[in-house]
Amino acid sequence: MKKLYTNNVKCKEQILNLINHSSQKITSQEIYNKLSSYKTREIKLALKNLIDEGELLYTYEFGCTFVERSFNKPVRISSRIVLTPPHRNFSLKTNEIAIILNPGSAFGGGQHPTTRMALKCIDYAFSSLISDSPKNIIDIGTGSGVLAIGAVKLGARKAFATDLDNCAIFEAKNNISLNDLDNKITVENIDFQDIKDEYDIIIANLRLPGLVELGNYFKNLLSRNGIVIVSGIKTDELARLIKEYSNYGIVNIYSDDELDWSCGIFGYSNLAKNQAKIMP
Repeated sequence: MKKLYTNNVKCKEQILNLINHSSQKITSQEIYNKLSSYKTREIKLALKNLIDEGELLYTYEFGCTFVERSFNKPVRISSRIVLTPPHRNFSLKTNEIAIILNPGSAFGGGQHPTTRMALKCIDYAFSSLISDSPKNIIDIGTGSGVLAIGAVKLGARKAFATDLDNCAIFEAKNNISLNDLDNKITVENIDFQDIKDEYDIIIANLRLPGLVELGNYFKNLLSRNGIVIVSGIKTDELARLIKEYSNYGIVNIYSDDELDWSCGIFGYSNLAKNQAKIMP
């Protein structure tokens, strides 16, 4: 009996590790194949337990059933950020924040590494790079609104969130209301080429072409001591983005990666020199 319990715990750990470190969605059959050292019934029981415990869920796409991490329960993203569906009771420490998102947020609910890394970069920026509360931030391609919500809850005074997808805007507004931030976050359908205001923080979770194009507008959008937080780039694309941004006097201050994805924080060279002593 004890051996069965031990095998179940280990099997569950290996299933979670497999899913968390896979760059692609995984089917249950692939789990059986990769964990061939366990008996089929042991894997089946471990999967059932993880589903029942809310750690995993089944999703159906393109005729295949996948096993994915569930975000329909509180999930810690960084040392200070927890994502949670509405109406979940759990305790937070003094310096922690909870970002409430509708279940199944389709535009950045934490399931994808780029969203998680962007939140980690925001947390790092507010804890290590920023001394005063930013007056104004912009979240370009806001999706679910999760990044703007996180930035405001960590200390930004107000945020402007943009997206070109009306469904994303609807979802972002719902999530912003869930977090009681309607008076601090504005959401609009507008392209960043048409924005004229200056911001202390620019946040963008976009693919490489969009992030490269964004560099053309730093002169108009970014305050002199401002920072740019980007995600959505493949690990092998980061070097190109660093080179592109250097053309505008913007240098890389911090970067991180998860699976095949990277994120980064950028700022003007004078800011980077001042912050070099606190880099991890």
